[in-house]
Amino acid sequence: MAEKSFKLVDVDEPNLYREMFPYTEFPKVVFDDEQVEYDIPDKVWITDTTFRDGQQARPPYMPEQVLRIYDLLHEIDGGAGLIRQCEFFLYSQRDRKAVELCKERGYGRWRRIFGSSPKWGWAKPAFSPPPATITYS
Repeated sequence: MAEKSFKLVDVDEPNLYREMFPYTEFPKVVFDDEQVEYDIPDKVWITDTTFRDGQQARPPYMPEQVLRIYDLLHEIDGGAGLIRQCEFFLYSQRDRKAVELCKERGYGRWRRIFGSSPKWGWAKPAFSPPPATITYS
């Protein structure tokens, strides 16, 4: 197989693709240079998985970092009810500490879900962590 060489170009300003990802509306969906229209429902909400899936591609957050992000999510929501829940997996004592810090804020109703952890093909049953959810209502 032939090796390819790529030249890294350092730019002064990033291309954030604002025409595709504007801050003021939903991202555009484009296939074959055609924008696909979509019907946005009357009620939109977020189930945040930053503290679960969001940690798979980076070193785990420290409890204080989790709390800061959790506070930011609460601030972004502003009481509108758009962020319905935050999901956590409790792999370690550090994860449990982070959840305890979030619970202390009192932003949402604490609910621990048992028996619904994902069944990954590579995971051994003992590896599947108990999930935890903070639900807003």
